[in-house]
Amino acid sequence: MKKNADKLLKKTKEQFDSLLKKSKRVVITSHINPDSDSISSVLVTYNYIKQKFPKLPVYIYYTGDYLKSWEYFPSYKKVKYVEDIADKLKSNDTLILVDVQDLDRVSFKPEDIDKLNLISICFDHHYGKTTHNWDLLLTRPRISYTSNAHLLYDLLYKDNKEVSLNKEMSELVYTGMFTDTGGFRFLNGSKDAITLKVATDLLEQADIYPDKILSIVYKNSLSSLHILSNLLQRLHIEESFGDWPKFAFSYLTKEDARGYDEREVSAATFLFKGFLKTLDDCVWGFYVRPFKDLGWRVSFRSYPSGINVGAAARLVGGNGHDLASGALIQKPELQEPQEVLDYVKSLLLKGKPIKV
Repeated sequence: MKKNADKLLKKTKEQFDSLLKKSKRVVITSHINPDSDSISSVLVTYNYIKQKFPKLPVYIYYTGDYLKSWEYFPSYKKVKYVEDIADKLKSNDTLILVDVQDLDRVSFKPEDIDKLNLISICFDHHYGKTTHNWDLLLTRPRISYTSNAHLLYDLLYKDNKEVSLNKEMSELVYTGMFTDTGGFRFLNGSKDAITLKVATDLLEQADIYPDKILSIVYKNSLSSLHILSNLLQRLHIEESFGDWPKFAFSYLTKEDARGYDEREVSAATFLFKGFLKTLDDCVWGFYVRPFKDLGWRVSFRSYPSGINVGAAARLVGGNGHDLASGALIQKPELQEPQEVLDYVKSLLLKGKPIKV
């Protein structure tokens, strides 16, 4: 199995390099409202290309508003936030997506991107439902990684003497791995043990101090704690429905989110996700909260002995991991959290729970 995976990665890297040799201007992007794995992925991909093809113009764009969370990393200044990435692609010939494969998660105008004659490349450690005609696509189930940063580390840097990881890039890979696994809590036993081995190697090679990095990335304001208190006060157990077991549920209203920026809300919900996995009464749960003017974000979490919430998220149009996943519900008629809950349950009833 490992030999097959190594062959696939080697072949994919060769194809990637071949496509880059044809490129004239490259854009790297990831999903709207990036997390640490997303930021890590775009920056380590950028670093690889600039080492391997130093004269090739490369740009990193995100659709959305600027987020300060990753200013600790010097390379973050390479990241630009724009109204919509679709407008930036017209003057470029190559698009690279990382940590996402669905164009409607990177742009409000995915159909405009589909119409462009681009070299298109995607590296994503999730399952997906992409309909785009990619020139190079590497996703689950062909590969299995707990984070996209780990996937890119193996694909682009492992055993590659032509490029190197400096301290900053090593910290970025580690940060992506740590955060996307919930501080390594979402690992599934022996099959994910390699994640800890790679993390240990990075700690040793780059002399990384995890607490220093994570205290910067996850610094909380008093406002974030106020938002968290709303989520905790509303946390309750919903009864089972259909074949689905009972679950923990909470929510934020549009009024709750008003007056706070996205970073403060994201910090609060990050803290709350930990509580969803510590309840005695049920093995899974989720919360809903308004997300800008786009709709409602739904985030699922599960115990290792619970249900596969990645599969659950796909039933409602989302994606994710076995123990952590999410979706964006874009239904203008849904104005209240209870309406969103009822809608999510109606979609889940069209499938059956899968045990982890």
